[in-house]
Amino acid sequence: MGLSGLGNINMEQGNLSEALDYFKEANPIFLSAGDPYNLARNEGRMARLYVGMLDPLKKEILQRHFKGNRTKALDAAQQNIENSYNFFNQLGDLESLKNTYSILSNIQEMKGDYRAALKSAVQYKVISDSLLNIERDKEITQTVMQYEFDKKEAAEKVEQDKKDSRQLTIRNSIAASLAGALFFLGVVYRQRNRIKEGKKLSDGLLLNILPAE
Repeated sequence: MGLSGLGNINMEQGNLSEALDYFKEANPIFLSAGDPYNLARNEGRMARLYVGMLDPLKKEILQRHFKGNRTKALDAAQQNIENSYNFFNQLGDLESLKNTYSILSNIQEMKGDYRAALKSAVQYKVISDSLLNIERDKEITQTVMQYEFDKKEAAEKVEQDKKDSRQLTIRNSIAASLAGALFFLGVVYRQRNRIKEGKKLSDGLLLNILPAE
């Protein structure tokens, strides 16, 4: 990964030869490590480097690697991007396959192979549409799942509200019953006190009238 990182840095800085050396050095390491993903990415980067050598400002680099032969540079670029395609195809990485078709179509167009360039462009469009449909299906699935979750949650809330309402009714009934019982006990207690007071009064009146015996 360190070599590829150095290759990327040099590639961004326009140091095409240095970047190419780093990518070439990294590829056997990825191959021996059984890392087709990073190997595929490196092959794609190398393809872009070879295409970049066709820039009029990079004539010296093109001369150094291909003796100024543009066709050989494009052939090398096509070989690398096809290698990249094969690895990504094995991995089933549609997003990366889409990008390889875009680069391949550009290379084929630069070589004057317009029929092949059109075919690659069509494949790019097909995969782009497939990825778009996959994303839409994913969004629809997520929407349906969210709807079902919200529906279930709402139903559970309604059921909980009913349960809470029943419990509240029971509690209110118990409270009302207790209040009624306390009121009744209060009434009984007051009546009992009145009876006692009445008995005392009547006993006092009788004692005033009759002997204690």
